Amino acid sequence: MSTVSEHFGYLTDTRRAAFYEQAIAKVLQEDDTVADLGCGFGIFGLLCLNAGASNVWGIDATDAIDIARETAVKAGFADNYHCIASSTYRTELPERVDLLICDHVGISA
Repeated sequence: MSTVSEHFGYLTDTRRAAFYEQAIAKVLQEDDTVADLGCGFGIFGLLCLNAGASNVWGIDATDAIDIARETAVKAGFADNYHCIASSTYRTELPERVDLLICDHVGISA
C-alpha cells in the first residue's frame, strides 16, 4: 500500500477525525506550540492551528511530509506549520513545545 493510499484511508474516517478534534479542543490552550509526531498529511496539526495553537512542528519520515507542507500552505498556515522530514525519534526541535499530538498507525519510524 502506498503512503498516499494509507493516509487517505485515515482521513476519510470522519468519526475518527471528530474524536481527535474533540480531544484537541479539550487540551489545547490558546497559543500553544505543538509537535505533531509522525504527522502524515498534517491534518491533526492543522486542527491544532484551527483551535488556536500558535505553531505546529509536523515531523514525518515519509513522503507524506511534502503533502503536509502543501496542505499547510493551501490552508493559509505556511508561517505557522513547520515541516521536518525526519524520524520523530531523531528530531530535535528548535523550541520547546506545549503539546504533543501523535497518531502513529502502520509502521512507526
